[in-house]
This record gives sequence, structure tokens and C-alpha cells, in this order.
Amino acid sequence: MPHDRDRLLPFVGRTLTDAESAELERMLAGRPALRAEWERLRALSSTLQAHRADGFATPIRARVMDRLRAPQETGAEGLATALQTLFVRMELAALVAIVGLAVHNLTVMNDPYAAASWVEALLGLPGTTLESLLLFGAM
Repeated sequence: MPHDRDRLLPFVGRTLTDAESAELERMLAGRPALRAEWERLRALSSTLQAHRADGFATPIRARVMDRLRAPQETGAEGLATALQTLFVRMELAALVAIVGLAVHNLTVMNDPYAAASWVEALLGLPGTTLESLLLFGAM
């Protein structure tokens, strides 16, 4: 039956010519299970056609056609455009990070008695002082 069902699928959802109608009738003759499957497929096809969403296809089709009609960029131009778009999106985040690090450096690093910078604290290292720098630098 699955093989016979596959032979029915090309006939579903469209108007048949006389030759196709005759071929379909020959396939269905004396086979009630196959005829029931044909009727089920036709009912399913007509239900799907009745509830088809036409509004969805139009905007997508227009966007695809606009992209196809747009001039195509070649290698270096396409890469440059992609990088420019990427960096413009990251610009605000980078600016916030720079300002945050600058404020951190101005507030924490001006304290000569600070035990450790946040990097040293994160790594578990002792704070670097001028004395320790001179001591280790002299070795």
C-alpha cells in the first residue's frame, strides 16, 4: 500500500487531464483501500488549500526578489560591508567597556596602598608595589 500511495501523490491537488484521469481510474479499479486513500488525500488537499495563508508568502517573496535584484558585492566589498556592520553593532558595548575600565583605573590604581589589582586578586597574586618591582627587577 505505501508504494501505491506514492503513485497517487502526483495526482493530488491539481486538475487532471483526461489521460491522467484514465490512468488514475485504472489504478483505483477494484481496490477499495486505495480508493479510500485517494479520497482521504483529496480531502486533505482541499482542506489545506482552503486554509492556506496567502499573506505570509507575499512579504517573503518580495524580500527575496529585492535581494536578488540588488547589486551583488564581490569578495573584498562583501567582507568590508560585513565587518563594518559587525563593528557598528559592537561600538556601544566597546565604548561602555572603555569608560568602565578608565573609571576603574582612575579610582583603584591611584591608591598606592591597594593590596592588589583585580587581575592580581583574581589570579591570587600578591600586590605589586614599587619596592617589590625594584626587588624583583634587580635579580
